[in-house]
Amino acid sequence: MSSATMRAWTYIQSGLPSQTIVLDDEVPTPSAADLGPDELLIAVNYVTMNSGFTTMVRSLPPQPYSLPHIYNRQKRLGVLESL
Repeated sequence: MSSATMRAWTYIQSGLPSQTIVLDDEVPTPSAADLGPDELLIAVNYVTMNSGFTTMVRSLPPQPYSLPHIYNRQKRLGVLESL
């Protein structure tokens, strides 16, 4: 993993949690230049995954967004990098 990439839990398909999400080490790291006018860039130091996610992914039908999809419903602890 380089500074140009980051790790992210990525949702790849419907099914059991062991089949639906993978830890991807090659997700491009966003920069301040990538931000829209209403977005923030936060350096994340710690992430937890909600245990309810296990139940949720078992009952989800195929999702309307394209896969792979970065799972972004975790609790985070980080530092504001840019506005």
